Amino acid sequence: MFESKIRVGVAFLIPPANGGIGASTSREWFVKKKELVMSKLTKMFPNFEFNVQDIEKQSDVNEFLMENVESIGFLIFILTGVIDLKPLLYSFKPTIFIGETYNGAGEYLLEYSKALESGMKVTGIISRDIESDEVLKKVKLFEVIYKLNNSKILFITDLSRYKTEITYPVHVDLHSSLRNLQPTTGIVPIILSAREFIRKYYRKVRVEEAKLVADKWVKNAKGNSEDSEEIIKSAKLYIAMKRVAKDYSVDGIALDCIMLYRSGLLDAWPCLGYMELWND
Repeated sequence: MFESKIRVGVAFLIPPANGGIGASTSREWFVKKKELVMSKLTKMFPNFEFNVQDIEKQSDVNEFLMENVESIGFLIFILTGVIDLKPLLYSFKPTIFIGETYNGAGEYLLEYSKALESGMKVTGIISRDIESDEVLKKVKLFEVIYKLNNSKILFITDLSRYKTEITYPVHVDLHSSLRNLQPTTGIVPIILSAREFIRKYYRKVRVEEAKLVADKWVKNAKGNSEDSEEIIKSAKLYIAMKRVAKDYSVDGIALDCIMLYRSGLLDAWPCLGYMELWND
């Protein structure tokens, strides 16, 4: 469940009501399209708060940007080519552009690729049916961003050995990678010493309770070529990971298994535990 609504700024770029292709029956078409889109969006994404605004002139763009400072991103429907898209494309907000094939594709085609090359957080699609499920399902990307921004992952590792005792072909500077995780993805990394994890959690799992989990895995498997003691160790590790994840209130857990196993600190692999955590 979401702790709060996911706020998204929604803009409909339409021609002025007093002239151009927005006059008379064309204007009615724009209004109908907008109503169809918003009706479907509110049904498809009940956990979202859509802050909707029509943009008819360039000054409306600045107003939209100011009104949506707190929004997680922008959803822009381009139904006309009379508005300069640059302030929206280069806002540094995650933005989904949906261009209507006949009326909104021109400016979209001119500016969208340039924004991508500049590294802006934009994606888009051109369609005649801007209210279709295929088009509107892109809004789910904002849900992904929201979850990342509100997630914590526990990393269990033994950083001391990276610089001293252990070398391995897949070795990377893990600590620096974790520092870059939050600015890049929004995820908050929490680092726990492997030695502390093993002492406080792994070693405290009773063999009897691990065996119950191991027996269930074997019983439900199509086949098994693994030693039973290895499966019990994996079950112990699963129970330990589940408990530490609960204690630290995290959304995910990552264990530096190759380095810890090869160094002799840990005698189990987490693969079956990850499977069971996913099932949980």
